[in-house]
Amino acid sequence: MLIRPLPFPDELDEGYAGYVMRLNGMRSMKDLDRLLRAWAGCTDKSWREVSRLELISKVANLSVMDFVLRHTTLPLRRGITSYQADLPHGSEQNKKIWWSTAMREARTGAFFCECCVREDLDFHGRSYWRRSHQFPGQLVCQKHGIPLSFCRDSSAFHQAPSNWIGNCESVDTEWAQEVAANETITRYLAICDGLMDRNQPFAVTHVRAVLSHKGASLGLQTNGGKVKAPLLSDIVIEQCGRQWLALVLPDLADKAEKISFEQA
Repeated sequence: MLIRPLPFPDELDEGYAGYVMRLNGMRSMKDLDRLLRAWAGCTDKSWREVSRLELISKVANLSVMDFVLRHTTLPLRRGITSYQADLPHGSEQNKKIWWSTAMREARTGAFFCECCVREDLDFHGRSYWRRSHQFPGQLVCQKHGIPLSFCRDSSAFHQAPSNWIGNCESVDTEWAQEVAANETITRYLAICDGLMDRNQPFAVTHVRAVLSHKGASLGLQTNGGKVKAPLLSDIVIEQCGRQWLALVLPDLADKAEKISFEQA
């Protein structure tokens, strides 16, 4: 018999899988995988035929598409794509994503808010990992306005975040406050929220056309070759700072001034 808890709103896929693992007395994700495959009657199937995403969605009593939209970071990571942009996130028409990238982390490490953890323990009786804390460049809990805590190893998701209080690192308070006050970064994070709310990505060709038109209207260089006009990449570096950009676009953070990104 398998114990099947309902996931909480915004609960991260790996964190939910970790809770299912612990609740069913498993010691590792490999043990959980064997248990789920036996429970689903697919021990003879490969991961390409029956993915962990399919199994954990079934445990949560959700369709794969609903689980992807509510509990994975795929809508952000696939928010703008050149590949099958017409397919919704989690679509069965592209099952390769189910086993290859659907449950991949959005950034290195496991991030949580200690205030959220304490509130969760009081209200739910357990703490859980939130997707919204895993956005690249997110340093502050949007609800409580405090710097996030984090574990460098993403295997921390397999234990409750309450397990890591006192055994983790925290984002520097001064830097977190500086980033939280930055209007450009705030806008970026709002766009991330918007992408997470969409059930389908934007096509690269459409986004490129919009950005090129806007860039031209601002007098920015929109084509390759010799630099003859201000560069969007330089403006982004100036407005966001290289330290924060290293978390989101490390190649851009390393780019020299007045050198186009494609030439860097």
